[in-house]
Amino acid sequence: MANNRLIAKNTVALYLRTIVTVIVSLYTSRVVLEELGVEDYGIYNVVGGTIAMMTFLNAAMSGASSRFITYEMGKGPESRLREAFGTAMAIHAVIAVIVLLLAETLGLWFVNTQLVIPESRMFAANIVYQTAVATAVLGVLQTPLQALVMSYERFTFYAYLEIFTAVSKLGIAFLLIVVASDKLILYAWLTLLIMAVVFVLYIVYCRYNFSNVLKGRVRSDRSFVRAMLSFLGWGIVGNVSVIVNFQGCGIAMNMIYGAAVNAAYGIANIVQGTLKGLALNIVAASRPQIIMSYSKGNLTEMFALMRNATNIGLVMYLMTALPVYFNAQTVLGIWLLEVPPHTVAFLKIVLLGGVFSVCNQPIYIAIHATGRIRSSSVYPGIVYLSAPFVFYAIMKMGVPVDTAFYIIVATYSICLLICLLIVKNLIPEIRLTRFMLRSYLAVVPAVIAVEAILFAVGIEQIYFKLVASIVVTVAVLAAYYFYFCLDRAQRRSLKTMLLKRLKN
Repeated sequence: MANNRLIAKNTVALYLRTIVTVIVSLYTSRVVLEELGVEDYGIYNVVGGTIAMMTFLNAAMSGASSRFITYEMGKGPESRLREAFGTAMAIHAVIAVIVLLLAETLGLWFVNTQLVIPESRMFAANIVYQTAVATAVLGVLQTPLQALVMSYERFTFYAYLEIFTAVSKLGIAFLLIVVASDKLILYAWLTLLIMAVVFVLYIVYCRYNFSNVLKGRVRSDRSFVRAMLSFLGWGIVGNVSVIVNFQGCGIAMNMIYGAAVNAAYGIANIVQGTLKGLALNIVAASRPQIIMSYSKGNLTEMFALMRNATNIGLVMYLMTALPVYFNAQTVLGIWLLEVPPHTVAFLKIVLLGGVFSVCNQPIYIAIHATGRIRSSSVYPGIVYLSAPFVFYAIMKMGVPVDTAFYIIVATYSICLLICLLIVKNLIPEIRLTRFMLRSYLAVVPAVIAVEAILFAVGIEQIYFKLVASIVVTVAVLAAYYFYFCLDRAQRRSLKTMLLKRLKN
């Protein structure tokens, strides 16, 4: 039986963490953009994009390690859990060395010969790159520790750590205001310092709470080691394709339009990533129990957890994304003193792509639970890898960048369809049509209702329109979730809890 109370506790912790980090991160981005300027901010996004890429890859590797650790927790003996962790640590140490070697050879050559960067800023760009490489290596070594925290469902610690990171970055932004030295270089070094502090905090926390697990050695069972290597290897292949897609689109724009357009790309992805992070963190609260349900053979419970995670993740994303989509110019105008060209169009497009990405997350978790992820890495990976080249070719033919950028939406929607077919093949018991109807398509009438109400009201004043969009979207989607996503017992339990809170 799923521990719904623990899921709810973790969901609240992650939700509050995301609310704080959303507010802090968005304000931080505004200050950093203002202090660095459009050109330096664009350089940081295209060169220091390695940081964002490795952050994503580390999250993916953490998910892979977490899968094996969680799976062994569901099976039983602590000795197997220790061996799973020890094996993960050894594998990630090797990966860290490989990342360092590739970064200091091929990566360094690419930054210095292929990117369009003003000559006067090449030294600063190289400093940014080296700090990004160091951040990436620390991130790889931190991954098994993060996976251990996630497997034990200590999401409260994870939430506090993310809030600490966000507040620290805000402190860096304010420091940029008063320092007269090269602000891009200072920003890069201080970002690395934050990563180093987080790494140390993970070590201390895990030593204090999971000291027995940290004593684990590499498992002598070769079949287990091969399985973990295969899982991690295919996971890296799949997620590298996503990284190449993200960074490749930025590089494609850089080659044609220069560094300035990368500022718009970076801002759009910050907003979308922040809003999507809220939904994905809520979905993450169900991940350990979805995997444990599969390891115990309880598919009915697993499907229920998947559907619930999809429902709440999609609703939470739409609650924030729809008002921003309908009021993109207003939101960006409030947030930024200077809105770079193309930012509004880019933001709307990546918000649409985010819908498909959020829908895909519980499917990825189910595929990971089976341990057979080659298909989900190869076939979507081909789509992700192809997208930047198609994007570049379309722009070279003269198609405006705002139009060509819809390749993002096409990429995420195609990958969702592919993963649905893969999960049906891996877990034949899943009723795919029913799952899609109850998890995805059922929300469409609610979205249409939001649009219809806002159109009927027809508010012209931009700030009133923004407030109205938020109120209408939250009210309609909350009603949809309450009446169509919860069963009768869940609605009764929620009503009782709310009435009790109101009386107190």
